[in-house]
Amino acid sequence: FRKSKYINVTKLVCQTTSATPEAIKQAHRRLAKKWHPDVNKSPEAGARFVEAQRAYEVLINPQKRATYDSLIANGRRPTSDHFRTERTSTRRDPTVDFEEILRDLYRRRSSQTGAGFTSERRTQTIDDFVAEVESNISVNYTEGARSVYTRAEQFARGKTDSSILDKLRRMRISIIDAYSREAQNNISINYQDGARSAYRKAEEFVRGSTDQVMLGKLSSMKVAIIDGYSGQVTRNILINYMDGARTEYKKAEEFAGKTPEQVILNRLKAMRMDILDGYFNDIRRDMSISYIDGAITTYKKAEQFVERQRDSDVLERLKRMRIAVLDGYSASIQNDLGINYTAGAQSSYRKAEYFVGRDQDSDILKRLENMRKLIKK
Repeated sequence: FRKSKYINVTKLVCQTTSATPEAIKQAHRRLAKKWHPDVNKSPEAGARFVEAQRAYEVLINPQKRATYDSLIANGRRPTSDHFRTERTSTRRDPTVDFEEILRDLYRRRSSQTGAGFTSERRTQTIDDFVAEVESNISVNYTEGARSVYTRAEQFARGKTDSSILDKLRRMRISIIDAYSREAQNNISINYQDGARSAYRKAEEFVRGSTDQVMLGKLSSMKVAIIDGYSGQVTRNILINYMDGARTEYKKAEEFAGKTPEQVILNRLKAMRMDILDGYFNDIRRDMSISYIDGAITTYKKAEQFVERQRDSDVLERLKRMRIAVLDGYSASIQNDLGINYTAGAQSSYRKAEYFVGRDQDSDILKRLENMRKLIKK
């Protein structure tokens, strides 16, 4: 806004007639973050913040936007009078500068408490805090919303009015939802550390709460972050980067903690099985080029990876890998015998026997017996 009553939106978007709603929202978030009084301590911050907010309200509303574009197209200078509603009307005096009133209101509030938009000379209500929390969240300033909520708790201390308690709860849920969106945004760009940071802040915010809705939202955030790690694991497996997949799994396991929920345990197990399948595919690729030593190295990595989680599914995957390696040794023995290279066949058998070690699985032992019969023939 300017003192001439001209709504200056050129700093919000360059071409208002062509800017998309998303472009307007992005520009508003950028300016609101820049000029928010809790962040920017310059003397003009409050006025700039109000200017960006009011311009945004005009541009994001289809009817007001159409009015603004029409006025510009006809060479007229838009003023706040063109966009005022009954609720915000100040027509007692036609010479009133509506923008100056907003600026003065902010200055009076700031001079009293330094807290921005929630304190003023009239009696403060819980709705003031609700409005400021939502305002901070709308510009992705969750820490500012938390600061406001802390003041709201102090304001409500000792009050038993159910409506006040309900609005406090609504604010808490709004803040948790804001942290959840922050985590999801970070996950969408594969920034797991950022998502974890948002989760830790949310976890600290709800510490000690028994509200099942809030705890449920926190749990959903944790699952979403674990799923983000799962996506990273899958991407690494697809490019045969098994060390990278294991690293992401370890991060997920560490984030899950010592006593994760069953849904988290299930996701961790699914990641482990995916990694084992990745190792199995590597073994089959090595066997397809008769690279048995490479297959054995891969198997040992797989075995070491699941050293502490040997449930029945894991043991079955490991057995399939061992059988694949033994089948490779069997093929090598047959090739050596085909060219009458008995010494080579015997050497392959000894390697197979050493690889099996003390394994007493009947399928494994049967394969060793078949190799011995081939050599005897």
